[in-house]
Amino acid sequence: MNWIIPGTTLEGLRSNADRTDGLFQSMFLAGGLSLSQVSNLTGLETHTVQNWVKRGFLSPPVGKRYTCRQFCRIVIINMLRSAMPMEKICSLLAYVNGRL
Repeated sequence: MNWIIPGTTLEGLRSNADRTDGLFQSMFLAGGLSLSQVSNLTGLETHTVQNWVKRGFLSPPVGKRYTCRQFCRIVIINMLRSAMPMEKICSLLAYVNGRL
């Protein structure tokens, strides 16, 4: 059965859900993702991601490339946006992962 990986536009097989981390890791073999790639993979507008960086919800990209950790944070924020306000999402992430 096909499903959309939460927080992304990526389609996958539900039976392969436990292998999603391998898919994410393979996308970063070239040294990170550009903003346009992040936008395409998440369905977010580029200015939304840039705004999150500016507001401190996300650390700035290094050399205009987003790391796997940054991408995962973007995906998590994107998943939770419909459930809670941004400030609460960031408080939750800070509690779990520590501040940026």
